[in-house]
Amino acid sequence: MQFPLLYAKGIGKKVWLYGGGVMNWNFHATFDRKYETGKTQVSETTRGLNQSKITFDILAGLQWKSIGAFFRYSPQRVLKDGYGPELNKSWIVGIAIGF
Repeated sequence: MQFPLLYAKGIGKKVWLYGGGVMNWNFHATFDRKYETGKTQVSETTRGLNQSKITFDILAGLQWKSIGAFFRYSPQRVLKDGYGPELNKSWIVGIAIGF
């Protein structure tokens, strides 16, 4: 679940700049895996992945009319140290479409 707190500033009538922070509440995590070994099909589910319950991201974007671009930086780990791969300091660049 995500809780954004963003500030937007209009430039003229059609352009908007926005930025702020996003709090992520990682309240549940599971991992499902299905594979075959020879003629045997295996299905596994893992619960309780030791995720960080609260993480924070930084978000910034530019909107023109109803289309724009955004950048999101996640400096914190989602999984705690010693559990799973290191997924820290990731970033996302995307397209935003408004209705």
